Amino acid sequence: MARSAAPGTSPRCSRDRASTARIRAVGAAPARIPAAVPSLGAINQVLVLVLFLWTFNDFTTPYVLFGNAAPQAADVISIHIYQASFLTWNFGEGSAMSVLLLLFLLLVTGVYLLVTSRRRSSA
Repeated sequence: MARSAAPGTSPRCSRDRASTARIRAVGAAPARIPAAVPSLGAINQVLVLVLFLWTFNDFTTPYVLFGNAAPQAADVISIHIYQASFLTWNFGEGSAMSVLLLLFLLLVTGVYLLVTSRRRSSA
């Protein structure tokens, strides 16, 4: 069971990891880094996944920067969904693109979780 650390403190690690870190490192601060990093694997897995999904679905940044007519270099699917749904009033096409985007993100999420969990279990 994972224990949460108080804000501003380092996460707890097992005695074996802590003793190995003391042998391999000199000083108190460097000794905690190698001992705590393996414990952060699951947290990093979730953070990378959420950051990817959040960035991929970001609509406000390109819309505020470019408006309705984004240049070819800034062509993102969220602008196409907005244009299809609200500028041309074609809600069917906009919802179809949204469902395809959802299926793509679910596929990428599944593959990412499979790859990272296999790597963690084999290590």
